[in-house]
Amino acid sequence: MARTTNTALASWEYPKKSGIRIRELLNQHDGDAFGASYLVTIPAKATGKGRERKQFKNRPDAEAWADKAFRGQRMEGEGFFALSDATRRSLKHQAFWHLIMS
Repeated sequence: MARTTNTALASWEYPKKSGIRIRELLNQHDGDAFGASYLVTIPAKATGKGRERKQFKNRPDAEAWADKAFRGQRMEGEGFFALSDATRRSLKHQAFWHLIMS
């Protein structure tokens, strides 16, 4: 996306020393800015495949997802990124019901 303003947008690493970057983006349409969103980028060296990117409407959601991805990668390694978020939620839900029914 071509930069159309002179103001610098925020960019930071979250969690610290994770390699995961979050940056603020201007939401634009026909040259008019109408707010900001946050793009989380997980580098390829962490995923074991290509980089993974996900965009959020607010900073707390972006930081929560980055933290979850970092903790998941630390616990499960590159296999954590082999599953989509939806598949991961489904497996977690199935495991929960399996524990209740046992």
